[in-house]
Amino acid sequence: MFLVKGQKILLSEVTSSRSPGVEVSLRLNGPGNILHLCMGIDANNQASDHRFILFARRKVTPNGAMSFHGPAFGETTSYRINLDKVPPHIVRLVFAGVIAGPGSLNQLTYGHMMLTDPSGEVSRFVVSGDDFTHEKAVIMGELYLRQDEWRLSSVGQGFSGGLMGLYRHFGTELGDEPDFELVGRPQIIILPLEHTDEDGSEIAEGFDLESVDDLLDLNDGEDPTTPSKPPTRPSEIRLSLMLAPQSAGIENLTFYFPSGQLKVIVQKSNYLFSHLTAVAERYNLKRPFLFVSKVLGKHYPVRPSRVLDVHQKLAALMPPLLPPVVFIAMAETAVGLGRGVFESYTAQTKGTEALFTQTTRYALSHPLAFTIDEPHCHAPKHLVYQPVLESSRKIFNEAQSLVLIDDEITSGRTLSNLTLAYKALNPKCSQVHLVSITDWSDNSLLKKIARESNLKA
Repeated sequence: MFLVKGQKILLSEVTSSRSPGVEVSLRLNGPGNILHLCMGIDANNQASDHRFILFARRKVTPNGAMSFHGPAFGETTSYRINLDKVPPHIVRLVFAGVIAGPGSLNQLTYGHMMLTDPSGEVSRFVVSGDDFTHEKAVIMGELYLRQDEWRLSSVGQGFSGGLMGLYRHFGTELGDEPDFELVGRPQIIILPLEHTDEDGSEIAEGFDLESVDDLLDLNDGEDPTTPSKPPTRPSEIRLSLMLAPQSAGIENLTFYFPSGQLKVIVQKSNYLFSHLTAVAERYNLKRPFLFVSKVLGKHYPVRPSRVLDVHQKLAALMPPLLPPVVFIAMAETAVGLGRGVFESYTAQTKGTEALFTQTTRYALSHPLAFTIDEPHCHAPKHLVYQPVLESSRKIFNEAQSLVLIDDEITSGRTLSNLTLAYKALNPKCSQVHLVSITDWSDNSLLKKIARESNLKA
């Protein structure tokens, strides 16, 4: 049975069995990759219970009423539904698709929503690009409960706002969704459209949408509030993720932006890229993207136990260091990370004589040890002050080992400048160790620091 747009039918009139089990399949052949989802809607037309929003990351509802089947991104997915188990507060099941990346629905070559029961196909609703203009998301149809009977409606409604527009239509915000990945202010969704291991097989798990507060305060480089036209050429970064106990293998990822695409090649990692890092877009000529740590505990919501685990694992990866040891964390993002690594290291090494301090951008009425510049940053000046206590000053000025902590390493010029400044203050220092969650300096930074500072790095 073929349906036309807006048609409504009783399931009891078209299904051939009395079984409450049905399956809804979605297919959208179009540009880029397609994200499919099913949203449970309450009587107030709200997606108020996120446990009943199904996609690749949340494949089953708590009571087993609904299940998702298919890849994270793909042309075809299906939802198996036991209508008798759908809880009373869910009165509609909305089936939708979203184009992830460039393109719009008017580029669809074919699309359908198909209903099947144990006997086979029951109905089909077909769409094509001629049914849309520049929309990014579409509600293909819905199952809804009316007068104690389940019915099927073919909708075909597009949303120019994409996934965000779809969510807002049902009275919820992307930031309320605990398992998606929303990056940014301005709110722009960045999706991994290619995610393969070295033999080419897909290992993508979909994406999260989570609210990330104060994203624009990331001190990774340039001022994100300065408008400029982003470059249009693709960028490629070779990334080493230094955290872990077991290898997760090599990943090749592509992130699509309105200004172009970013290719990320993970050369060495102990965790999947998506488990450690999200990607955000910003309007900046030098670097129109940001890597946002999911395990730092600063810009991205994370369980405290996971943050502690990161600190402990990073500390465990450190080699034996000659005491006393000075730990210096980079302001502002890596201060908490640095303190946690310091505490974990001293606990693991049974009270090694060590001192923790940090850089800052605040001018204090206190003796200054030295200053350094972060050349690519909108607030380039970092200040390092002498400790207040005499015992701490002695460690600071006579330490044999220096540990520098940052959440990410890019060119490493700032860490190199910091090493040289500390070496000038304390000639007794003989070795330096760098700690970071992610490093895309391709291991060249340690060689550079060792050469310039004459330290063991």
